[in-house]
Amino acid sequence: MGKKVSLRLVCDTNVVISALVFNSATAKKLRHAWENQLIIPLVSHDLAAELMRVLSYPKFKLTVAEQQSLLEDYLPYAESYLKIKDHSKQFSCSDKNDQMFIDLALSHQADGIVTGDEDILSMKEILPIEIYTLNQLIKSLAL
Repeated sequence: MGKKVSLRLVCDTNVVISALVFNSATAKKLRHAWENQLIIPLVSHDLAAELMRVLSYPKFKLTVAEQQSLLEDYLPYAESYLKIKDHSKQFSCSDKNDQMFIDLALSHQADGIVTGDEDILSMKEILPIEIYTLNQLIKSLAL
């Protein structure tokens, strides 16, 4: 029996928040995918900081302990990287806040990016990696 190959993916913040905070069937499948190493999320310092910032939004009504617990349900499954090359000269995202996802994916040879963000989705034809919506990823993993 061959070794299982995991997809190494950059998941945008909204996708991760959906999987950690919300209870939809699709979001649960994403969480299942990283917990079972069907995917390996790639995380940079900036991406982790963004995730922590968003989890602290008042609309989520999460205590600091709950925020920490949610991070502990994600970050241990991820590959973390400190060095990220700026790829904006060749592949510039129209939303500068989303550039970090593209730079991380390209810097560390990710298999793709999972996003619902139109600014990133619109780059599907020019980026040399796969761009998935959450639904497309779940379908491709046959979950």
